[in-house]
Amino acid sequence: MIAWPVILQYAGQPELEYVADAPAWQQMADDHHMHFHRGDRVIDSEGNLYRPIEHSDHIELQALGSRISLNETVSLIQNHQAATGQCCVAKLSAASIAECVLLLKDAD
Repeated sequence: MIAWPVILQYAGQPELEYVADAPAWQQMADDHHMHFHRGDRVIDSEGNLYRPIEHSDHIELQALGSRISLNETVSLIQNHQAATGQCCVAKLSAASIAECVLLLKDAD
């Protein structure tokens, strides 16, 4: 079961997207006619990793059976914030992956 909200991470890019819930995920996919690369992944609020799989009428989030560490998640957020021109990103810290996800929400 996906722990919403989630972060969408694009393969090879520092850009991350915050997605609040399943309806927001489907709406984003519909609005942007999303096309995913094999390396794109979704990180849920518990650190579980998923791969977006495109179908004709929806985008499935396939569980990868692995988790991301808190340190790696913080690093992803720092890289994202640096790419968007925010300062002092090295000072960013979080006590949990769920907190990291909310930091991304608050940054947008």
